[in-house]
Amino acid sequence: MGIRSYLGFLLLATAACWAGWLVVVFRVDPTSAGVWDVSLFYGGLSLSLLGTFALTGLVIRRLMSHGTLNGEQVATSFRQALLFVILLVGSVALLRFGLLNPLSAVLFVAVLATVEFFFSAHHPS
Repeated sequence: MGIRSYLGFLLLATAACWAGWLVVVFRVDPTSAGVWDVSLFYGGLSLSLLGTFALTGLVIRRLMSHGTLNGEQVATSFRQALLFVILLVGSVALLRFGLLNPLSAVLFVAVLATVEFFFSAHHPS
């Protein structure tokens, strides 16, 4: 799959995820939501944000590299988008369960930063 095909698929999938997530937001009553509804909310939000951040990262990388993209930039963009989504959705989940405090937030960011530094340091260049 070429980069152009990947971008087209990612754009369509992201739009579908946002549409699905909006259906959950507007059609599900949060006071009576079951496990399935909460799973759809967090899963749809995660996939929607992942696609949005990956596309945004690719656009920024393309602008900064003067119009060229390669597979390495695509992989880096996706990895960083995934880590950022884990941070955001994980924080929302911790907040929902009353577990988000300054210490847990700092530890969460530190773990994700360590993962990113690991991948950046072990990058074959």
